[in-house]
Amino acid sequence: MLMQKRVITIIISLFLLIAAGPNMVKALEPIGIMPLWLNVNEAAAGLTISSGTATCTVRVTGLSGTTKISSVISLQRRAINSTTFINIKTWFGSSNNILYTFSDIHTVSSGYVFRVRLDATVTRNGVNETVTVYSMLRTY
Repeated sequence: MLMQKRVITIIISLFLLIAAGPNMVKALEPIGIMPLWLNVNEAAAGLTISSGTATCTVRVTGLSGTTKISSVISLQRRAINSTTFINIKTWFGSSNNILYTFSDIHTVSSGYVFRVRLDATVTRNGVNETVTVYSMLRTY
C-alpha cells in the first residue's frame, strides 16, 4: 500500500512537471532591464568607426520641467586583451532646454576596443540627477 502511494505521488508529480514545464521555462525568460530615472526620459550614447574616424553621438532628453542638462562625454579605448578603459578625448556641453544632443569626430588608431561614456546631469524642478550610459563596444 505504501509503495502504491509513492508510485502514484511520483506519477502525479511527473505529470505536473510535464504540464507546467513550458510555463516554468517561460517565467525564466529575460524581460529586459530598464533604468528608473527621476528626471531623465532618455539618455543614449552612440559610436561608429570608419577608416580611422570615430563619430561620437549623444542624446539626452529630460522630463517636463527640466531646466538644464550638463554633460561630460568621453571617447574611451582599451587594448583588446585588457578590461581597463582610458579616456582619449573628452568633451563638455550643456543645454538650458529639455533636449541635449551632441556629435563630433575624433581620429583613432586600430587595434583597440572603443566606447563612448556619457555622464549627464539633468536639473528638473531644482533637483539634480546624474546618469551614466555607454555606447556599444566597437573594435577597430
